[in-house]
Amino acid sequence: MAEHLNQPIIDAKPTTISLISLVVVCAIFLYVSYRKLMPKPIPGIPYNKSATRSLFGDIPEMMSYMSRTQELWPWVVEQTTRHQSPIVQVFARPFSKPWVIISDHRESQDILLRRTKEFDRSDFTIGVFTGLSPDMHITFKSTEDRFKLHRNLLKDLMTPAFLNEVASRQIYANDESFVKLWDYKTRVAKGHAFRADEDIFNAALDVIFATACGLEAKDSNTAVHLQQLLSAQQPSQPSLDEPIEFTHYIRPAGFEAMSTVCGSLETSLKAPFPKFAHWALRQMPYMRKAIAVKEELFTKMIDEAIERVNLGKQTNSSALDDILFREAAAAKKEGRAPVFKSRAIYDELFGFIIAGHDTTATTLTWTVKHLAVAQEAQSTLRSHLRSAYPAATAEQRNPTREEIVKTHIPYLDAVIEEMSRTARLFNGSIRTSTVDTTILGHTIPKGTDVFLMQNGPGYLSAPFQIDDSKRSESSLKAKNQVGQWTPDEEDMKAFRPERWLVKGDDGKEEFDAHAGPHLAFGLGPRGCFGRRLAYLQMRIVLVMMIWNFEFKETPPAVSSWLAVDKLARHPRQCYVRLEKAKF
Repeated sequence: MAEHLNQPIIDAKPTTISLISLVVVCAIFLYVSYRKLMPKPIPGIPYNKSATRSLFGDIPEMMSYMSRTQELWPWVVEQTTRHQSPIVQVFARPFSKPWVIISDHRESQDILLRRTKEFDRSDFTIGVFTGLSPDMHITFKSTEDRFKLHRNLLKDLMTPAFLNEVASRQIYANDESFVKLWDYKTRVAKGHAFRADEDIFNAALDVIFATACGLEAKDSNTAVHLQQLLSAQQPSQPSLDEPIEFTHYIRPAGFEAMSTVCGSLETSLKAPFPKFAHWALRQMPYMRKAIAVKEELFTKMIDEAIERVNLGKQTNSSALDDILFREAAAAKKEGRAPVFKSRAIYDELFGFIIAGHDTTATTLTWTVKHLAVAQEAQSTLRSHLRSAYPAATAEQRNPTREEIVKTHIPYLDAVIEEMSRTARLFNGSIRTSTVDTTILGHTIPKGTDVFLMQNGPGYLSAPFQIDDSKRSESSLKAKNQVGQWTPDEEDMKAFRPERWLVKGDDGKEEFDAHAGPHLAFGLGPRGCFGRRLAYLQMRIVLVMMIWNFEFKETPPAVSSWLAVDKLARHPRQCYVRLEKAKF
């Protein structure tokens, strides 16, 4: 007891003070950290003030817009009209630099074509594609050695020799099957509308598989679909204002898997965090299965091509043959064994298919909707085609592949360009600044994602008036390289091929690719690799469609343009009403 009483009494006061001090230090640390993590605007560039008062920046407003419309990019470009500025910034990711949004064609063209040392492939785009094909060249920076190595594998695939001799042959053969399918449906429909988007999607898939790996036309989705329809009972005839419903065609597993995997890009494109969005998607059982089937299909295609390479049969029948022969030649030169089943070849083959399928299918689907309304443009194009192919007209046959590829028709070029402009496959191009630089007089820090939009002012509405003193020197030098559309918003949104035509020195009509702003396939060294193939596909398909069919307006029940109003990339159920074209 005495011992206990003699022990020193511990004063509680210092302990209380220590706890209070710790709490204060933690609170200060948390507050400083919170302030440090808050969105940091780039000085001078307009932004939403409310976004800087939340760790999540503009994300809540973006997510709200997406929940209502299923779209992201219209909201992004709307910020330029909200702030009445050709350059704005958006806080789309927490704890990250803001996105810089540009809606001005002159500056966009300058960045893509002439400022390639200051801007490169964007981290956002890399995130979109990494989940699908990590070893495709689109996911590499231009300065990486592997970018050059991969592009070397593909360098022959966009040459005139490959496009005109290999690709055009495959495209034409499969389009003949497509015309036969629609010829049958037109006869059976007897003036009724029928679903078109799935037929166009399947035909584009056939074409790109034929070009990529030599798929024969008789084995295509379109040919098999036609055979199924010919052996099936004809559908019942509804009243004329209702569409006729043909038996739904179910694609084989390999084609269906490719459709599923390619379609997943839409999810990552709309997501503020594309890499994470696609990672989450890949955890779904249906996506895992689709990826596995796609890999199995590619292995089979590569095995067949390897046999041709080992036998020395350079058939020039497909892109895959060309890629493997190029790898074999490189291996021989370097004294090593060829690696035909590398991840690079799998991913580049997949990239080739993506580039050649989605762009064409979506553009053509929008085009048949436009042509049904733009009757004058449709009739004018058909008249130009009849005049350009006099032998085919006299013999009442389809133009040959050679006639389509070699004959210059300015109005056809104008229609194709207007198809790409109005389809708006991509809402813009994206680049990342590789150095501290300036855009329109504003400092842009290194590592900033810059979105060069083509779905807003300057493209679909009147451009912003910009003082030339804010433009770069290279932009000023190229001032008159591209024209401007009339500032009439209704006209800028309309499907009007004539906007691309000018009078030449001899008074004849000429196509002018620089008549006005257009970024459908990007520009410069990192523009869309498959652009030439897409244009060739659209040329052959469009000629064959207009040559054989007249597109009539569809009944109101199936004529909705809702998806167009929301600037969606893919139309929601596109119907056509056709008649056989008269000679």
